[in-house]
Amino acid sequence: MKEKKKLSLPIKIFIGMALGIIAGLIFAFAGWGDFTKEWIKPIGTIYVNLLKFLVVPVVLFSIADGVISLQDLKRVGSVGLKTFIYYMCTTALAVVIGLVLVNIFKGAFTPLPSAELGELAYEAKEAPSVMQVIVNIFPDNFFKPMVNTDMLPVIVIAIFLGAGVLAAGEKGAKVGEFINCCEEVIMKIMMMIIEFTPYGVFCLMTWVVSTQGPKILGDLGLVLLAAYIGYIIHTVLVYSLSVKVFAGMSPLKFFKGILPAAVFAFTSTSSVASLPVSKECCDEMGVEKDISSFVLPLGATINMDGTAIYQAVCGNRIASVPALHLPC
Repeated sequence: MKEKKKLSLPIKIFIGMALGIIAGLIFAFAGWGDFTKEWIKPIGTIYVNLLKFLVVPVVLFSIADGVISLQDLKRVGSVGLKTFIYYMCTTALAVVIGLVLVNIFKGAFTPLPSAELGELAYEAKEAPSVMQVIVNIFPDNFFKPMVNTDMLPVIVIAIFLGAGVLAAGEKGAKVGEFINCCEEVIMKIMMMIIEFTPYGVFCLMTWVVSTQGPKILGDLGLVLLAAYIGYIIHTVLVYSLSVKVFAGMSPLKFFKGILPAAVFAFTSTSSVASLPVSKECCDEMGVEKDISSFVLPLGATINMDGTAIYQAVCGNRIASVPALHLPC
């Protein structure tokens, strides 16, 4: 007998999302929104909490292990600088694309009635200076950034930890092996939690649709449409050009190779959670493991091109609320 082909995880997540929408609509029409808030949402919250608690150890051990895998401090500096410059350039281009889309979709969002919002007040905090931001990146306590999930200081700690292992030579080799083992264990735990994703997505989608009503699907659909148009433009233009110029690889071959990671990132909405899948895709495309081990975790935490586009679209949506007076 032939074994039944199992559904892939991304397909399961899509099914969970669709079933969540259907269940949410049923609960909404039945007036059972409070039931989903009390009994279904907590299950989704548990899933989100499990992902959150792994973010810091994943980033810490992945980046530290990536630095160690480069085997040379000079190479760490060279690869790190090139990676940082590339990430900043792609993020800047993403912001530009997002701003262009904001103007194209200007006026497309339906204003939310002020009467439904009540009195809303927001006092903007004074933005820190550039030097203060730079100072805050470097932690004064080893554990404080991890407790507060302050990712930039965590990245700095990981880089110094990996660099220290390389500088220590033979004595640091044992610590390096320990970090590698920790990274492997954390990734296995992450994969266990990822298997729960379809159920977490179902519970969260059921709660959102049942409490917000069918109207949320229309508003959310328009916001997502604007955002995903930006994602497609950014992917086709920026990433295709990057792959062709810097790697000499066919964009079609590249997109085919990263498709599993892209689908998983789309359905899980977590770049950190998709790291194990991303590494597998890079291995299959022939990327050097020492490079991918360093570049991928770094990109998952600081290279937020999608977020840059999404923030511009969401900013436009929020600005359509008459009751809100946004500071200039």
